[in-house]
Amino acid sequence: MASKFQIQLQYRTALQQASRLEELAENLLRTARTGVGETMSELQICWTGENSRAYLAKGDRLKNKIIDTANDLKRAAAAIRRIATNTYNAEMRALELANRRTYGGGGGGR
Repeated sequence: MASKFQIQLQYRTALQQASRLEELAENLLRTARTGVGETMSELQICWTGENSRAYLAKGDRLKNKIIDTANDLKRAAAAIRRIATNTYNAEMRALELANRRTYGGGGGGR
């Protein structure tokens, strides 16, 4: 069984990883909206014709894929947080019960 310190450390590590995923998601969103979006807008002004429309459509699909990936990362971060919290609570409860049994703190009232 993990110690209280190990449980807390694992929990903090999971939360840090979730935060890192959210940070990466925000960076992707910023890139999609500003970097790709601005580039496509400038390209649309400077380039016209059939090929430009096809290229802009591909750029738009790429932008949407980046946004979808960022949203997936945010959902993964939320799932990590939820699972980490549930695991933390369960492990702390198990540790508490084990300590009661070890030290005779909860004999059941017989």
